[in-house]
Amino acid sequence: MAVDYLAAIASDTERMAVAGSISPSTMVPSCPEWDMAALCAHQGWVHRMAALSTTSLDRPDFSQIPSAPPGHEVDYLREGVGPLIEALKARPPDEPAWNFSGQNQVVGFWSRRQALETMVHRWDAERAIGRPSEFPAALAADGVDEWFTAFAPRRLRGKNLSVIGGSIHIHCTDTEGEWTINIVDGAAQVERGHSKGDVAARGPAEALMLLMWNRIGSDDPALEIFGDRSVLDRWLELLH
Repeated sequence: MAVDYLAAIASDTERMAVAGSISPSTMVPSCPEWDMAALCAHQGWVHRMAALSTTSLDRPDFSQIPSAPPGHEVDYLREGVGPLIEALKARPPDEPAWNFSGQNQVVGFWSRRQALETMVHRWDAERAIGRPSEFPAALAADGVDEWFTAFAPRRLRGKNLSVIGGSIHIHCTDTEGEWTINIVDGAAQVERGHSKGDVAARGPAEALMLLMWNRIGSDDPALEIFGDRSVLDRWLELLH
């Protein structure tokens, strides 16, 4: 079933705004440098950045994006999501548009990226007030896939991958989604589908996405780890 990215952006933005309104000064444990107001300001700025990025294949001038007025961070968040969704609707998903990944330079990149970013930060906000709610499984599995294709290659660039010391298999248990990472000639190669690794991490797609984004560790009870856990932990240490 296709994921409705735009509906997810709208829903998770509002849920994040609601959480942020409850206690703007509450610190966010999963983003320890931010309180709730700063988290809302960040997400509001990112929505504006993404909307601007849909307009050209050239990197935009982000200095023109206004910052959140102090004390009005939740309003700033809410006011940015409508223009983002309109910008994503205004051009076909396969139209050229800049993004930071160096690949898949199309408008549709931003629909997916903002749905996933907003979902994770909504979780951060809800967790800060003790009310974290679940990720939709299909969207979370999509987030794991995005991690491997758009983020892992950038974070591993220039690092010595031989220290990982083995292969890693990631397996969603509540929806489709399996990936295997092998280190070949000093580079990480990711293959979709079932295979065996020196270590396997199995669990709901939400837990696997939170693992990738350093919100939980490999010892979280939502995960099952088979094989050499140290291989997985060395991989995660290089990524984070």
